[in-house]
Amino acid sequence: MEKVSELFKRYDTDSDCALTIDELHRLLVELGGLFSFGSTAQDTNTLMALLDVDGSNTVSWQEWSHACAVWLLEIMPNAH
Repeated sequence: MEKVSELFKRYDTDSDCALTIDELHRLLVELGGLFSFGSTAQDTNTLMALLDVDGSNTVSWQEWSHACAVWLLEIMPNAH
């Protein structure tokens, strides 16, 4: 999970422990997508809607780390 934390911190440019829509979009563009999403504005909006569980219009560290853990378990089911 250290890499997940590093990735989050890298794109949380204002260091508020949450990714804004712009920070999330930059992450998708620079990584060429994530979680099977591309890097279009529509992909970013859809991913934000899925990850933003509490309706804050940001992706908190808790929301991010949970989504990454679930995604990693799906792509590597025998890794736990």
